[in-house]
Amino acid sequence: MEITAVRLTGGVPQEVFTHWLSCLPGKRQAEILARRMRADQERSLCGELLARTMLARILHCPLPAVPISREERGKPFLKDGQDLFFNISHSGEYAVCAVSEHPVGIDIERLRKYNPNVARRVCSGAELALLAQSKDPARLFYRLWTLKESFVKLTGTGIGMPLQDISFSFAPDGTVISNQDNVLFQSFDFAEEYCLSVCERR
Repeated sequence: MEITAVRLTGGVPQEVFTHWLSCLPGKRQAEILARRMRADQERSLCGELLARTMLARILHCPLPAVPISREERGKPFLKDGQDLFFNISHSGEYAVCAVSEHPVGIDIERLRKYNPNVARRVCSGAELALLAQSKDPARLFYRLWTLKESFVKLTGTGIGMPLQDISFSFAPDGTVISNQDNVLFQSFDFAEEYCLSVCERR
């Protein structure tokens, strides 16, 4: 698996934004422009270009020729049926992409204040017990959240999946333990204020 991150700071000049947007298919351009906030447009464009750059290098083709399509719920995939999988995520100043020979999901989130009410809606009983014992529940919560989101993005089922049914714990060495069969999970502290998780179907 290869994971690449790009940091966006200071905004993207309009001429640069317009140039790179024009490299995408018309439908994808419209989807990016439909995002209300300019920062969301920039992050979405950056994630798309990051994925296309990584895939173009592997497939030996120009960026616009990378055959990216999307499932009904929005999960991106290579439509030519090649044994190559990828997933994109963005939050705050970062866009990230994972490329693998196995189905893959990735999620990055900027840490915010811990909200116990949100945790009770998305965490299992065992996870809530871990949070209650944690000295840094905000970081632990976003570690759990990104693990859950990476799995949802792997499966392409969307946020309608009951997140409480996807449960995680951690071995003493930090290895992620889950109740999902045949899926390998990894979680990282990314930069100072971010958490990044990724999973692969095996």
